[in-house]
Amino acid sequence: MKALMDSSADIGHLSAPTKLRHLGNDEVHIVWSEHSRDYRRGIIPTEFGDVLIVIYPMKNHMYSIHILKKPEVPFFGPLFDGAIVDMKILPTMVRATAINASRALKSLIPLYQNLYPF
Repeated sequence: MKALMDSSADIGHLSAPTKLRHLGNDEVHIVWSEHSRDYRRGIIPTEFGDVLIVIYPMKNHMYSIHILKKPEVPFFGPLFDGAIVDMKILPTMVRATAINASRALKSLIPLYQNLYPF
């Protein structure tokens, strides 16, 4: 997983298409959307991005969470599609959800075993 911002120091010298090419090979994408329309999966052209965690800012420091996933991806949390989250817990909850989404995706790999059973 990698969060990609225009101001990232490690890739600040890259052009926009190069940034999207780099972003396109990650399995979990975290998207910040300030647009009134729903985010469409095809905006970032990729065969990867099995899980999209889309964050929409609302009024009063609240955020709406939309989770788009491919049908074969098992349930993960703590956030779920349609959750409304306070600003204070947003970073922690999004990170935990992204990590758990990655674990859920890895569980689909044949013969994959977690390092530590949960």
